[in-house]
Amino acid sequence: MKKGNRYFLVARDKDTNDFTILPIEERGESLETIDLYTTSFENCESMASFLFHQGKISSENIDFFIAHQNQKNGKKVLHIQEVLYASDYDIRDVARASLMGKLSNHSMVDKLLGDFCFKMHHYPKFYDMVQFGQTDLYSKFIQYFADRRFLDSSFVKYKDGCWVQKSYPLLRNIVGTFQRFYSDAVIDYDSRRILENQLLKVTDKNYDPNQISLFDYMSDLDLENALIDCDLLESKDGVYNGQCKIKCRGTE
Repeated sequence: MKKGNRYFLVARDKDTNDFTILPIEERGESLETIDLYTTSFENCESMASFLFHQGKISSENIDFFIAHQNQKNGKKVLHIQEVLYASDYDIRDVARASLMGKLSNHSMVDKLLGDFCFKMHHYPKFYDMVQFGQTDLYSKFIQYFADRRFLDSSFVKYKDGCWVQKSYPLLRNIVGTFQRFYSDAVIDYDSRRILENQLLKVTDKNYDPNQISLFDYMSDLDLENALIDCDLLESKDGVYNGQCKIKCRGTE
C-alpha cells in the first residue's frame, strides 16, 4: 500500500445506521485505491446493487463514505470524505500518477487547480461554500483564498513549495468540491456523526478485526450488570444506580 494515511470505504445502512468496512485490496488502504474502485461505478446505487448481490452488504439502501483518522493535539480525530463515482472519471489518471510518484508532472493537476481558482474568482456561491467550511478541503489551502473573493488566486499553485500540486488528497477533494457544488444530493451528516466513536475504533491502526470482544455485543447496562454478577463491579447499596466502581483484585 502507498505510504501515508490508511483510508476505509464505509457502507452505512440508511435504515439501521449499522455500517460495514469494505476492503478492496486490504483493510485500510490508500485513497487512490479506493477512488480507482468507486469511479468504476456510475453512482451510489449501482455500487450498492453490485455489492449487495456479491453478499458484501445486507441492503441496497446505503450511504457510502470514506473515513480515516489522525492525531491532533494528542487526540484522535476522525475525517470523513465523500465517494467519487464515474462522473469524476478523470481523477483516475491522477490517482494512477500519484501511486507511481509522478503526480506533480501530470497535466490534469494543473487543470484541476486552474478550474478551482477560476471558480473561486468568478463564482460567489462556490467561494462561500469553500470559505464556510462546507467541503473536505484542508484549512491551510482554504486560507490562501481568504479576502480574495474578486481577485485572481492562481498563485496558490506555487505556494509553500508547490505542495498543492503534490497532495493527492487535496486534489481529489477539489474534485469532490466540484461534485458537491453541482449536486443536489442530501447528505445525512447527523447519522454519520453518531458512528464517530465506533469508526475511530475500527479505523485505528492497532485495531484487529479478527479479535472478537465479548464487550462488542453488550450494551453499557448489560456490561455493567455482567461485571456485577462476576463480582468485578460493585454498586452502591447493592443496586445499580450509575455510580458503580470497579473492584480491585486483592482488596475489599
